[in-house]
Amino acid sequence: MVRIPAGRRGGPGEKRNILRRLFSRRLFSRRPADRETRETADRDGPLPLSFDQERMWLVDRLFPASVADDEPVVARVRGPLNIPALDAAVGVAASRHESLRTRFPLRDGAPGQVVDPYTPARIRILDLAGPGAPPLAAVVAQERARPFALESGSPFRAGVLRLAPEDHVILLSVHHLSADLWSIAVLLEELSSAYSSACAGRPHRLQPPLGQPAELGRRQRRRLTPARMSALRERCRDRLGGVRPVDLPSDRPRRALPNLGSHSRESVLDHELSTGLRRLGAAEAVTLFGTLLAGLHALISRWSGAADFAVVSVSAGRHGSETERTVGLLTECLVLRLSAPGDPTFRELLAAARDSALDAFDAAKLPFAEVVALLDPARNREPSPLRQFGLSVHNVPRAKTPLPGLAPAALPEPEPGASAGRSEADLWLEVFDSGHGELPIRLQLDDVLFAPASLPLVEQLLVALLRDAVARPEARISELAFERPARWRTHAPARPEPAGKPAPSTAAGVAELVGEVLGARNVAGDDNFFRLGGTSMDAARLASRVQRRFGVEIGLYAIATARTVDGIAAAVERESR
Repeated sequence: MVRIPAGRRGGPGEKRNILRRLFSRRLFSRRPADRETRETADRDGPLPLSFDQERMWLVDRLFPASVADDEPVVARVRGPLNIPALDAAVGVAASRHESLRTRFPLRDGAPGQVVDPYTPARIRILDLAGPGAPPLAAVVAQERARPFALESGSPFRAGVLRLAPEDHVILLSVHHLSADLWSIAVLLEELSSAYSSACAGRPHRLQPPLGQPAELGRRQRRRLTPARMSALRERCRDRLGGVRPVDLPSDRPRRALPNLGSHSRESVLDHELSTGLRRLGAAEAVTLFGTLLAGLHALISRWSGAADFAVVSVSAGRHGSETERTVGLLTECLVLRLSAPGDPTFRELLAAARDSALDAFDAAKLPFAEVVALLDPARNREPSPLRQFGLSVHNVPRAKTPLPGLAPAALPEPEPGASAGRSEADLWLEVFDSGHGELPIRLQLDDVLFAPASLPLVEQLLVALLRDAVARPEARISELAFERPARWRTHAPARPEPAGKPAPSTAAGVAELVGEVLGARNVAGDDNFFRLGGTSMDAARLASRVQRRFGVEIGLYAIATARTVDGIAAAVERESR
């Protein structure tokens, strides 16, 4: 909940102005490089992951077959593509950015990262020009779905599909542990520059990157001293203490255990609405993110009747010029709490959203895993208030491949309608902002709670409410356009099924392993793994030891949802059958 100290009332204050400028600045500012002395992370052994890399690695373990968060770039170009020059440009990128040659080997079930020396490699070329070649759409889909061998292989792939002498498709894919959306924009800009230099037969003129992800991650951990962590936890309790889940009307009842699947749909907000949202935000000194946060809050409030709830977001995590040209996963997870009781006007909600966003950005240094541990120490809240609503505004352009001397060409259009993916929340809205023009959006709904047909309904409700708010910001939330479909109902909460009593030998073996992983003594069957001090990374270590001891793979989901030691043992026995 936003609580503004007295010194910050009546005016934004210098710190808030700085945060607002950082939040709204252009993608690549041209200020001088930082002059501070930088230490280099030791490369003699595996390096620790950053906190957000850990979070994403754990998500991968929940969805081992998913490539949903990899960042593929697929571009069709016409003209004389210079393959040796493209080869050279890809080599320049791999030599400059350690993240593109980093492996993630496991030790006792937990990951580290190893930066390999640069080794020149040729890009993969697949000829589809001859008769009998498979359809382009099928090949592109297959290439995009190829998984990465993170423990032993490169997280970066480049390939070319040759359709005709002057018709090619370029494919670039980077695993999401090694690059975020911002990184893709950096990478494409550098590839274009290096390709142009190679075509002209001259060395590239790119300045060395000021920061490498391994160094930045190590410094992040060093800055979070015990005293700093304690202060951040206390602030988190003050901001988020008492936040409750929302009873959201839906097509179907919620399961007793967290769901992992979703439906998603991509669309575009028309030019009039996109421009109206930007203008309204500018008039109220609110960023596009804050404007959309107010709109999402109004939508959920009208939908459910709730006025106080949490919204999770992901920021670029780029602090200072050192990180602006870094290719890596530098994102930060934010938790915003917006409380707007008493039916405020949309203009008043905008101001509250601005304050909520700025407070959340100011408190973003606490790792998301710590926030979860504070709000749900036993990991038994379903729904969790941190897995219900999400909003991300990506203020970088969608990936394109502007290579000199080549003209972009159309690719086969994907099938329209909903697509399946993994569930990050009951509802998650992503918006892609290039600073002007129409706003592309991606809407995601939990596929247990909602049927695919609800995706266009939610989109229509959101668009209608936003359009009305832009036209009438003085209107109260209860007056904005919204009519909940009759198909959505409030359902009784489901009750978890009993896990069953495991055999004494299995229970004793699992209790012993839990004690080893957590350094705990006298572990009992009804002990909660997380209340004993376990983290999600500890759960990964436990899963590895369970596999070695019992010869079965139970995975993170089974441990996280079993929760108690006996529940984990019962999961082991189920997998053994």
